[in-house]
Amino acid sequence: MKNNVIKDLLLTQKFKLKFKFKESIPRVFADLIMVNFSLICAFFIWNLISIKALNYPSDHYKISIDYYQNSFYIISFICLIFFYLHGFYTHTRNYQSKYKAWVIFKAVTLSYLTYTFISYFILKYFFIPRGVTFFAWIYTLLTIGGTRLSKDIILKKFTIEKKKTSFKSADRIKNILLIGGAGYIGSVLVKNLLKKNYNVRILDSLIFGYQPLIREFLNAPNLEFIKGDFRNVEYVVKTVKDMDAVIHLGAIVGDPACELDEDLSLEINTTATMLIRQVCKGYGIKKFLYASTCSVYGASDEIINEKSKLNPISLYATSKIEAEKAILLLADSSFAPTIMRISTAFGLSYRPRFDLVVNLLTAKAIKEGKITIFNGFQWRPFIHVEDISKAILLFLDTPITVIGGEIFNVGSNNMNHQIYDLAKKINKIIPHAKIEHINNKEDSRNYRVSFDKIRNMIGFSCNKKLEDGVIEIKKALENDLITDYKDPKYNNYDLLKEFGIEKNYFPFKIGIS
Repeated sequence: MKNNVIKDLLLTQKFKLKFKFKESIPRVFADLIMVNFSLICAFFIWNLISIKALNYPSDHYKISIDYYQNSFYIISFICLIFFYLHGFYTHTRNYQSKYKAWVIFKAVTLSYLTYTFISYFILKYFFIPRGVTFFAWIYTLLTIGGTRLSKDIILKKFTIEKKKTSFKSADRIKNILLIGGAGYIGSVLVKNLLKKNYNVRILDSLIFGYQPLIREFLNAPNLEFIKGDFRNVEYVVKTVKDMDAVIHLGAIVGDPACELDEDLSLEINTTATMLIRQVCKGYGIKKFLYASTCSVYGASDEIINEKSKLNPISLYATSKIEAEKAILLLADSSFAPTIMRISTAFGLSYRPRFDLVVNLLTAKAIKEGKITIFNGFQWRPFIHVEDISKAILLFLDTPITVIGGEIFNVGSNNMNHQIYDLAKKINKIIPHAKIEHINNKEDSRNYRVSFDKIRNMIGFSCNKKLEDGVIEIKKALENDLITDYKDPKYNNYDLLKEFGIEKNYFPFKIGIS
Protein backbone atom coordinates (compact mmCIF):
# COMPACT_ATOMS: atom_id res chain seq x y z
CA MET A 1 0.00 0.00 0.00
CA LYS A 2 2.79 2.38 0.96
CA ASN A 3 4.57 1.90 -2.41
CA ASN A 4 1.33 2.43 -4.30
CA VAL A 5 0.67 5.72 -2.52
CA ILE A 6 4.19 7.00 -3.17
CA LYS A 7 3.89 5.95 -6.81
CA ASP A 8 0.59 7.81 -7.13
CA LEU A 9 2.26 10.96 -5.83
CA LEU A 10 4.45 11.02 -8.93
CA LEU A 11 1.48 11.00 -11.30
CA THR A 12 -0.43 14.07 -12.40
CA GLN A 13 -3.96 13.93 -11.04
CA LYS A 14 -6.91 15.41 -12.92
CA PHE A 15 -10.18 16.31 -11.28
CA LYS A 16 -13.06 14.12 -12.38
CA LEU A 17 -16.62 14.88 -11.42
CA LYS A 18 -18.28 11.57 -10.61
CA PHE A 19 -22.03 11.51 -10.84
CA LYS A 20 -23.64 8.78 -8.72
CA PHE A 21 -26.22 7.41 -11.16
CA LYS A 22 -27.73 4.84 -8.82
CA GLU A 23 -28.40 7.45 -6.14
CA SER A 24 -29.02 10.58 -8.21
CA ILE A 25 -30.93 9.52 -11.32
CA PRO A 26 -34.11 8.51 -9.42
CA ARG A 27 -34.14 11.89 -7.65
CA VAL A 28 -33.50 13.74 -10.91
CA PHE A 29 -36.34 11.83 -12.58
CA ALA A 30 -38.67 12.55 -9.64
CA ASP A 31 -37.85 16.26 -9.80
CA LEU A 32 -38.49 16.24 -13.54
CA ILE A 33 -41.93 14.76 -12.97
CA MET A 34 -42.75 17.28 -10.22
CA VAL A 35 -41.65 20.27 -12.32
CA ASN A 36 -43.80 19.18 -15.26
CA PHE A 37 -46.71 18.31 -12.98
CA SER A 38 -46.47 21.81 -11.53
CA LEU A 39 -46.40 23.32 -15.02
CA ILE A 40 -49.49 21.32 -16.10
CA CYS A 41 -51.36 22.34 -12.94
CA ALA A 42 -50.44 25.97 -13.59
CA PHE A 43 -51.86 25.76 -17.13
CA PHE A 44 -55.03 24.14 -15.79
CA ILE A 45 -55.62 26.91 -13.22
CA TRP A 46 -54.82 29.58 -15.79
CA ASN A 47 -57.32 28.06 -18.23
CA LEU A 48 -60.08 28.01 -15.61
CA ILE A 49 -59.49 31.66 -14.80
CA SER A 50 -59.17 32.70 -18.44
CA ILE A 51 -62.24 30.90 -19.79
CA LYS A 52 -64.63 31.74 -16.94
CA ALA A 53 -63.48 35.22 -15.98
CA LEU A 54 -62.11 36.55 -19.26
CA ASN A 55 -64.39 34.66 -21.71
CA TYR A 56 -61.57 33.16 -23.75
CA PRO A 57 -62.54 30.80 -26.62
CA SER A 58 -63.14 27.13 -25.95
CA ASP A 59 -60.05 26.10 -27.93
CA HIS A 60 -57.92 27.79 -25.29
CA TYR A 61 -56.90 24.35 -24.04
CA LYS A 62 -55.33 23.57 -27.42
CA ILE A 63 -53.38 26.82 -27.27
CA SER A 64 -52.18 25.84 -23.79
CA ILE A 65 -50.95 22.49 -25.09
CA ASP A 66 -48.89 24.29 -27.73
CA TYR A 67 -47.48 26.59 -25.06
CA TYR A 68 -46.58 23.62 -22.89
CA GLN A 69 -44.90 21.70 -25.72
CA ASN A 70 -42.76 24.73 -26.57
CA SER A 71 -41.68 25.44 -23.01
CA PHE A 72 -41.55 22.33 -20.83
CA TYR A 73 -38.11 21.17 -21.99
CA ILE A 74 -36.53 24.59 -21.36
CA ILE A 75 -38.03 24.94 -17.89
CA SER A 76 -37.14 21.35 -17.02
CA PHE A 77 -33.53 21.81 -18.10
CA ILE A 78 -33.12 25.11 -16.24
CA CYS A 79 -34.67 23.72 -13.06
CA LEU A 80 -32.46 20.63 -13.04
CA ILE A 81 -29.33 22.77 -13.58
CA PHE A 82 -30.17 25.06 -10.65
CA PHE A 83 -31.21 22.11 -8.47
CA TYR A 84 -27.85 20.48 -9.13
CA LEU A 85 -25.90 23.70 -8.49
CA HIS A 86 -27.68 24.10 -5.16
CA GLY A 87 -26.74 20.57 -4.09
CA PHE A 88 -30.16 18.90 -4.34
CA TYR A 89 -28.51 15.60 -5.28
CA THR A 90 -25.56 15.79 -2.90
CA HIS A 91 -25.17 17.72 0.39
CA THR A 92 -28.51 19.52 0.92
CA ARG A 93 -30.11 16.25 1.98
CA ASN A 94 -28.45 16.70 5.38
CA TYR A 95 -29.10 20.40 5.88
CA GLN A 96 -31.20 21.50 8.82
CA SER A 97 -34.84 22.11 7.84
CA LYS A 98 -34.83 25.94 7.95
CA TYR A 99 -31.66 26.24 5.92
CA LYS A 100 -32.84 23.54 3.49
CA ALA A 101 -36.11 25.44 2.96
CA TRP A 102 -34.17 28.58 2.09
CA VAL A 103 -31.93 26.72 -0.38
CA ILE A 104 -34.97 25.14 -2.07
CA PHE A 105 -36.77 28.50 -2.28
CA LYS A 106 -33.69 30.13 -3.82
CA ALA A 107 -33.11 27.35 -6.37
CA VAL A 108 -36.74 27.23 -7.56
CA THR A 109 -37.06 31.03 -7.70
CA LEU A 110 -33.82 31.46 -9.64
CA SER A 111 -34.95 28.76 -12.07
CA TYR A 112 -38.16 30.57 -13.02
CA LEU A 113 -36.50 33.99 -13.07
CA THR A 114 -33.86 32.61 -15.42
CA TYR A 115 -36.51 31.06 -17.66
CA THR A 116 -38.39 34.37 -17.82
CA PHE A 117 -35.19 36.24 -18.68
CA ILE A 118 -34.16 33.76 -21.39
CA SER A 119 -37.58 33.58 -23.04
CA TYR A 120 -38.15 37.33 -23.00
CA PHE A 121 -34.71 38.84 -23.63
CA ILE A 122 -32.82 36.11 -25.50
CA LEU A 123 -35.42 34.09 -27.40
CA LYS A 124 -37.58 37.20 -27.84
CA TYR A 125 -40.72 35.13 -27.43
CA PHE A 126 -42.76 34.58 -24.27
CA PHE A 127 -43.45 30.86 -24.48
CA ILE A 128 -45.93 30.81 -21.62
CA PRO A 129 -48.00 33.61 -20.06
CA ARG A 130 -46.70 35.29 -16.91
CA GLY A 131 -49.68 34.00 -14.95
CA VAL A 132 -48.74 30.43 -15.78
CA THR A 133 -45.12 31.10 -14.79
CA PHE A 134 -46.28 32.45 -11.44
CA PHE A 135 -48.56 29.47 -10.68
CA ALA A 136 -45.88 27.02 -11.86
CA TRP A 137 -43.39 28.65 -9.47
CA ILE A 138 -45.84 28.25 -6.57
CA TYR A 139 -46.61 24.60 -7.39
CA THR A 140 -42.92 23.76 -7.87
CA LEU A 141 -42.11 25.20 -4.45
CA LEU A 142 -44.91 23.10 -2.94
CA THR A 143 -43.94 19.85 -4.68
CA ILE A 144 -40.13 20.06 -4.61
CA GLY A 145 -40.02 21.66 -1.16
CA GLY A 146 -42.85 19.60 0.28
CA THR A 147 -41.34 16.23 -0.59
CA ARG A 148 -37.92 17.13 0.79
CA LEU A 149 -39.04 18.90 3.96
CA SER A 150 -41.68 16.29 4.79
CA LYS A 151 -38.90 13.70 4.84
CA ASP A 152 -37.14 15.68 7.60
CA ILE A 153 -40.35 15.90 9.62
CA ILE A 154 -41.00 12.15 9.33
CA LEU A 155 -37.42 11.24 10.27
CA LYS A 156 -37.59 13.50 13.32
CA LYS A 157 -40.85 11.93 14.45
CA PHE A 158 -39.99 8.32 13.72
CA THR A 159 -36.61 6.76 14.47
CA ILE A 160 -35.35 3.98 12.19
CA GLU A 161 -32.82 2.28 14.42
CA LYS A 162 -31.25 0.01 11.82
CA LYS A 163 -30.44 2.83 9.41
CA LYS A 164 -29.19 5.09 12.17
CA THR A 165 -26.78 2.47 13.49
CA SER A 166 -25.28 1.63 10.10
CA PHE A 167 -24.82 5.32 9.28
CA LYS A 168 -22.94 6.00 12.51
CA SER A 169 -20.67 3.00 12.07
CA ALA A 170 -19.85 4.04 8.50
CA ASP A 171 -18.84 7.54 9.60
CA ARG A 172 -17.23 6.76 12.97
CA ILE A 173 -13.95 8.53 13.68
CA LYS A 174 -11.57 7.06 16.25
CA ASN A 175 -7.96 7.50 15.08
CA ILE A 176 -6.88 11.06 14.29
CA LEU A 177 -3.65 12.43 12.83
CA LEU A 178 -2.99 16.01 13.91
CA ILE A 179 -0.38 17.71 11.74
CA GLY A 180 1.05 20.65 13.65
CA GLY A 181 -0.27 19.39 16.96
CA ALA A 182 2.36 21.17 19.09
CA GLY A 183 1.44 24.65 17.85
CA TYR A 184 -0.84 27.41 19.08
CA ILE A 185 -4.13 25.79 18.01
CA GLY A 186 -2.91 22.20 17.95
CA SER A 187 -1.79 22.06 21.58
CA VAL A 188 -5.24 23.13 22.79
CA LEU A 189 -6.94 20.76 20.36
CA VAL A 190 -4.85 17.82 21.59
CA LYS A 191 -6.13 18.33 25.12
CA ASN A 192 -9.75 18.34 23.97
CA LEU A 193 -9.35 15.38 21.61
CA LEU A 194 -7.89 13.29 24.42
CA LYS A 195 -10.80 14.30 26.67
CA LYS A 196 -13.13 12.91 23.99
CA ASN A 197 -11.18 9.63 24.05
CA TYR A 198 -9.89 9.89 20.48
CA ASN A 199 -6.67 8.10 19.62
CA VAL A 200 -4.39 10.97 18.63
CA ARG A 201 -1.21 10.84 16.58
CA ILE A 202 0.79 14.08 16.30
CA LEU A 203 3.21 14.92 13.49
CA ASP A 204 5.19 18.06 14.30
CA SER A 205 8.71 19.29 13.55
CA LEU A 206 8.87 21.02 16.96
CA ILE A 207 10.39 24.23 15.66
CA PHE A 208 8.84 25.88 18.73
CA GLY A 209 10.01 23.14 21.11
CA TYR A 210 8.00 20.77 23.28
CA GLN A 211 5.13 22.52 25.00
CA PRO A 212 3.89 21.81 28.54
CA LEU A 213 0.79 20.02 27.25
CA ILE A 214 2.74 17.74 24.94
CA ARG A 215 5.14 17.02 27.80
CA GLU A 216 2.24 16.28 30.13
CA PHE A 217 0.52 13.81 27.83
CA LEU A 218 3.50 12.14 26.18
CA ASN A 219 2.83 8.97 28.17
CA ALA A 220 -0.94 8.98 27.60
CA PRO A 221 -1.99 5.58 26.17
CA ASN A 222 -4.05 7.18 23.39
CA LEU A 223 -1.41 9.72 22.29
CA GLU A 224 1.42 8.99 19.85
CA PHE A 225 3.98 11.68 19.05
CA ILE A 226 6.16 11.64 15.93
CA LYS A 227 8.74 14.36 15.42
CA GLY A 228 9.14 15.01 11.72
CA ASP A 229 8.80 17.37 8.77
CA PHE A 230 5.49 17.08 6.93
CA ARG A 231 7.28 18.08 3.71
CA ASN A 232 8.86 14.63 3.80
CA VAL A 233 6.75 11.96 2.07
CA GLU A 234 8.13 9.21 4.30
CA TYR A 235 6.86 10.93 7.45
CA VAL A 236 3.49 11.70 5.87
CA VAL A 237 2.92 8.13 4.65
CA LYS A 238 4.04 6.71 8.00
CA THR A 239 1.70 8.90 10.03
CA VAL A 240 -1.39 8.82 7.76
CA LYS A 241 -1.50 5.03 7.76
CA ASP A 242 -4.33 3.54 9.90
CA MET A 243 -5.95 6.94 10.55
CA ASP A 244 -9.68 7.73 10.17
CA ALA A 245 -9.26 11.51 10.04
CA VAL A 246 -6.46 13.99 9.36
CA ILE A 247 -6.48 17.56 10.71
CA HIS A 248 -3.89 19.70 8.92
CA LEU A 249 -2.86 22.70 11.04
CA GLY A 250 0.79 22.82 9.99
CA ALA A 251 1.97 26.01 8.25
CA ILE A 252 4.07 29.12 8.49
CA VAL A 253 1.39 31.38 9.94
CA GLY A 254 1.16 35.14 9.61
CA ASP A 255 2.05 37.75 7.00
CA PRO A 256 5.46 38.83 8.44
CA ALA A 257 6.67 35.25 8.99
CA CYS A 258 5.77 34.23 5.43
CA GLU A 259 7.62 37.23 3.99
CA LEU A 260 10.94 36.03 5.49
CA ASP A 261 11.36 33.48 2.71
CA GLU A 262 8.66 33.42 0.05
CA ASP A 263 9.81 30.21 -1.65
CA LEU A 264 10.00 28.30 1.60
CA SER A 265 6.61 29.62 2.73
CA LEU A 266 4.97 28.40 -0.48
CA GLU A 267 6.79 25.07 -0.14
CA ILE A 268 5.47 24.52 3.39
CA ASN A 269 2.00 26.07 3.10
CA THR A 270 1.08 24.95 -0.42
CA THR A 271 3.35 22.28 -1.90
CA ALA A 272 3.50 20.20 1.28
CA THR A 273 -0.29 20.40 1.56
CA MET A 274 -0.57 18.98 -1.97
CA LEU A 275 1.57 16.06 -0.83
CA ILE A 276 -0.53 15.49 2.29
CA ARG A 277 -3.89 15.53 0.48
CA GLN A 278 -2.52 13.06 -2.11
CA VAL A 279 -1.44 10.59 0.58
CA CYS A 280 -4.74 11.01 2.44
CA LYS A 281 -6.72 10.23 -0.67
CA GLY A 282 -4.51 7.23 -1.41
CA TYR A 283 -5.17 5.81 2.05
CA GLY A 284 -8.92 6.47 1.88
CA ILE A 285 -9.01 8.94 4.78
CA LYS A 286 -12.64 9.51 5.81
CA LYS A 287 -12.25 13.11 6.94
CA PHE A 288 -9.64 15.66 5.96
CA LEU A 289 -9.93 19.01 7.75
CA TYR A 290 -7.69 21.80 6.48
CA ALA A 291 -7.01 24.96 8.47
CA SER A 292 -7.14 27.96 6.15
CA THR A 293 -7.74 31.59 7.12
CA CYS A 294 -10.23 34.43 6.71
CA SER A 295 -7.26 36.49 5.53
CA VAL A 296 -8.00 35.14 2.05
CA TYR A 297 -10.72 37.83 1.82
CA GLY A 298 -8.15 40.63 2.16
CA ALA A 299 -9.99 43.93 1.97
CA SER A 300 -13.70 44.47 1.38
CA ASP A 301 -16.42 46.85 2.52
CA GLU A 302 -19.08 44.16 2.16
CA ILE A 303 -20.05 41.39 4.58
CA ILE A 304 -18.27 38.37 3.16
CA ASN A 305 -19.44 34.75 2.94
CA GLU A 306 -17.85 31.57 1.59
CA LYS A 307 -18.88 32.40 -1.98
CA SER A 308 -17.46 35.93 -1.97
CA LYS A 309 -14.59 36.89 -4.23
CA LEU A 310 -11.18 36.28 -2.70
CA ASN A 311 -8.81 39.23 -2.49
CA PRO A 312 -5.47 38.15 -0.99
CA ILE A 313 -3.11 41.00 -0.16
CA SER A 314 -0.34 38.93 1.42
CA LEU A 315 1.78 35.90 0.60
CA TYR A 316 0.28 34.07 3.57
CA ALA A 317 -3.26 34.46 2.20
CA THR A 318 -2.15 33.54 -1.33
CA SER A 319 -0.45 30.36 -0.13
CA LYS A 320 -3.61 29.32 1.69
CA ILE A 321 -5.81 29.95 -1.36
CA GLU A 322 -3.56 27.82 -3.55
CA ALA A 323 -3.64 25.06 -0.93
CA GLU A 324 -7.45 25.22 -0.81
CA LYS A 325 -7.66 24.88 -4.59
CA ALA A 326 -5.27 21.94 -4.61
CA ILE A 327 -7.25 20.13 -1.92
CA LEU A 328 -10.65 20.63 -3.55
CA LEU A 329 -9.24 19.62 -6.93
CA LEU A 330 -9.04 16.02 -5.70
CA ALA A 331 -12.51 16.02 -4.11
CA ASP A 332 -14.78 13.22 -5.30
CA SER A 333 -17.01 10.50 -3.89
CA SER A 334 -14.09 8.80 -2.12
CA PHE A 335 -12.30 11.90 -0.80
CA ALA A 336 -14.40 14.70 0.67
CA PRO A 337 -12.16 17.29 2.37
CA THR A 338 -13.39 20.25 4.42
CA ILE A 339 -11.83 23.72 4.31
CA MET A 340 -11.93 25.76 7.55
CA ARG A 341 -11.32 29.49 7.05
CA ILE A 342 -10.51 30.42 10.62
CA SER A 343 -10.98 33.91 12.05
CA THR A 344 -8.21 35.91 13.76
CA ALA A 345 -7.30 33.82 16.80
CA PHE A 346 -6.75 35.04 20.35
CA GLY A 347 -6.52 33.68 23.88
CA LEU A 348 -4.08 31.70 25.99
CA SER A 349 -2.64 28.47 24.60
CA TYR A 350 -0.09 25.90 25.74
CA ARG A 351 2.11 27.46 23.07
CA PRO A 352 1.41 31.18 23.72
CA ARG A 353 1.59 33.70 20.89
CA PHE A 354 2.00 37.45 21.17
CA ASP A 355 2.02 38.23 17.46
CA LEU A 356 -1.80 38.07 17.55
CA VAL A 357 -3.50 41.44 17.88
CA VAL A 358 -5.67 40.74 20.95
CA ASN A 359 -2.87 39.06 22.90
CA LEU A 360 -0.28 41.65 21.87
CA LEU A 361 -2.38 44.71 22.73
CA THR A 362 -3.31 43.19 26.09
CA ALA A 363 0.35 42.52 26.92
CA LYS A 364 1.35 46.06 25.92
CA ALA A 365 -1.45 47.51 28.04
CA ILE A 366 -0.23 45.61 31.12
CA LYS A 367 3.54 45.91 30.68
CA GLU A 368 3.86 49.29 28.97
CA GLY A 369 0.67 51.06 29.96
CA LYS A 370 -0.37 51.80 26.39
CA ILE A 371 -2.54 50.28 23.68
CA THR A 372 -1.12 51.20 20.28
CA ILE A 373 -3.48 50.70 17.37
CA PHE A 374 -2.86 51.32 13.68
CA ASN A 375 -5.78 52.98 11.87
CA GLY A 376 -8.47 51.41 14.07
CA PHE A 377 -11.42 51.56 11.69
CA GLN A 378 -10.67 48.20 10.04
CA TRP A 379 -12.85 45.18 10.80
CA ARG A 380 -11.65 41.73 11.83
CA PRO A 381 -13.47 38.53 12.76
CA PHE A 382 -12.09 37.09 16.02
CA ILE A 383 -12.25 33.64 17.62
CA HIS A 384 -10.82 32.25 20.85
CA VAL A 385 -8.44 29.31 20.45
CA GLU A 386 -10.76 27.14 22.58
CA ASP A 387 -13.63 27.92 20.20
CA ILE A 388 -11.48 26.87 17.24
CA SER A 389 -11.03 23.54 19.01
CA LYS A 390 -14.78 23.37 19.63
CA ALA A 391 -15.49 23.90 15.93
CA ILE A 392 -13.05 21.17 14.87
CA LEU A 393 -14.64 18.72 17.30
CA LEU A 394 -18.03 19.52 15.76
CA PHE A 395 -16.65 18.89 12.27
CA LEU A 396 -15.41 15.50 13.44
CA ASP A 397 -18.88 14.65 14.77
CA THR A 398 -20.74 15.86 11.64
CA PRO A 399 -21.41 13.37 8.80
CA ILE A 400 -19.21 13.67 5.74
CA THR A 401 -22.32 14.04 3.61
CA VAL A 402 -22.88 17.42 5.29
CA ILE A 403 -19.36 18.91 5.38
CA GLY A 404 -17.49 16.98 2.68
CA GLY A 405 -16.22 19.19 -0.14
CA GLU A 406 -17.41 22.32 1.69
CA ILE A 407 -15.74 25.56 2.76
CA PHE A 408 -16.67 27.05 6.14
CA ASN A 409 -15.86 30.38 7.71
CA VAL A 410 -15.12 29.52 11.34
CA GLY A 411 -16.38 32.05 13.86
CA SER A 412 -19.55 33.89 14.93
CA ASN A 413 -21.28 36.95 13.50
CA ASN A 414 -21.12 38.77 16.84
CA MET A 415 -17.32 38.38 16.91
CA ASN A 416 -16.75 40.85 14.06
CA HIS A 417 -15.10 43.89 15.69
CA GLN A 418 -13.25 47.02 14.66
CA ILE A 419 -9.73 47.36 16.04
CA TYR A 420 -10.65 50.55 17.88
CA ASP A 421 -13.54 48.69 19.53
CA LEU A 422 -11.02 46.05 20.62
CA ALA A 423 -8.79 48.74 22.15
CA LYS A 424 -11.70 50.13 24.15
CA LYS A 425 -12.58 46.68 25.49
CA ILE A 426 -8.98 46.15 26.62
CA ASN A 427 -8.90 49.64 28.17
CA LYS A 428 -12.05 48.86 30.16
CA ILE A 429 -10.33 45.83 31.74
CA ILE A 430 -6.94 47.56 32.07
CA PRO A 431 -7.99 51.18 32.76
CA HIS A 432 -4.50 52.57 33.50
CA ALA A 433 -3.41 51.95 29.89
CA LYS A 434 -3.75 54.76 27.36
CA ILE A 435 -4.94 54.26 23.77
CA GLU A 436 -2.48 55.51 21.12
CA HIS A 437 -3.73 55.93 17.57
CA ILE A 438 -1.30 55.73 14.61
CA ASN A 439 -2.22 55.99 10.93
CA ASN A 440 -0.77 53.18 8.83
CA LYS A 441 -1.47 53.22 5.10
CA GLU A 442 0.44 49.98 4.52
CA ASP A 443 -2.12 47.75 6.28
CA SER A 444 -5.28 47.73 4.13
CA ARG A 445 -6.84 44.55 5.50
CA ASN A 446 -10.47 45.11 6.33
CA TYR A 447 -13.18 42.47 6.29
CA ARG A 448 -16.40 41.52 8.07
CA VAL A 449 -17.35 37.89 7.69
CA SER A 450 -20.66 36.03 7.69
CA PHE A 451 -20.74 32.83 9.73
CA ASP A 452 -24.31 31.83 8.87
CA LYS A 453 -23.20 28.67 7.08
CA ILE A 454 -21.31 27.08 9.97
CA ARG A 455 -24.14 28.03 12.36
CA ASN A 456 -26.88 26.62 10.13
CA MET A 457 -25.11 23.46 8.97
CA ILE A 458 -23.34 22.22 12.10
CA GLY A 459 -24.80 24.44 14.83
CA PHE A 460 -21.55 26.19 15.79
CA SER A 461 -21.30 29.46 17.70
CA CYS A 462 -18.49 30.94 19.80
CA ASN A 463 -18.62 30.59 23.57
CA LYS A 464 -15.91 33.09 24.43
CA LYS A 465 -15.82 36.86 23.92
CA LEU A 466 -12.87 39.20 23.44
CA GLU A 467 -13.01 40.09 27.13
CA ASP A 468 -12.44 36.43 28.09
CA GLY A 469 -9.17 36.35 26.17
CA VAL A 470 -8.02 39.69 27.57
CA ILE A 471 -8.68 38.57 31.14
CA GLU A 472 -6.82 35.25 30.82
CA ILE A 473 -3.79 36.93 29.19
CA LYS A 474 -3.84 39.53 31.96
CA LYS A 475 -3.84 36.84 34.67
CA ALA A 476 -1.04 34.90 32.99
CA LEU A 477 1.19 37.97 32.85
CA GLU A 478 0.36 39.23 36.34
CA ASN A 479 0.96 35.77 37.86
CA ASP A 480 4.30 35.43 36.01
CA LEU A 481 3.14 32.39 34.06
CA ILE A 482 4.62 34.33 31.14
CA THR A 483 7.53 36.51 32.20
CA ASP A 484 8.55 38.17 28.93
CA TYR A 485 5.93 38.43 26.21
CA LYS A 486 8.64 39.78 23.84
CA ASP A 487 10.55 36.49 23.95
CA PRO A 488 11.02 35.32 20.31
CA LYS A 489 9.44 31.95 21.09
CA TYR A 490 6.08 33.73 21.43
CA ASN A 491 6.32 35.35 18.01
CA ASN A 492 6.40 33.38 14.73
CA TYR A 493 8.32 36.04 12.83
CA ASP A 494 10.94 36.65 15.53
CA LEU A 495 11.57 32.98 16.20
CA LEU A 496 11.87 31.94 12.56
CA LYS A 497 14.12 34.89 11.79
CA GLU A 498 16.34 34.06 14.77
CA PHE A 499 16.77 30.48 13.53
CA GLY A 500 17.64 31.62 10.02
CA ILE A 501 14.57 30.75 7.99
CA GLU A 502 15.90 33.15 5.34
CA LYS A 503 18.53 30.48 4.66
CA ASN A 504 15.88 27.77 4.29
CA TYR A 505 16.95 26.25 7.59
CA PHE A 506 14.52 24.68 10.03
CA PRO A 507 15.79 23.97 13.59
CA PHE A 508 14.71 20.33 13.73
CA LYS A 509 17.33 19.62 16.41
CA ILE A 510 15.43 21.62 19.02
CA GLY A 511 14.98 19.52 22.13
CA ILE A 512 12.79 19.99 25.17
CA SER A 513 12.70 23.67 26.10
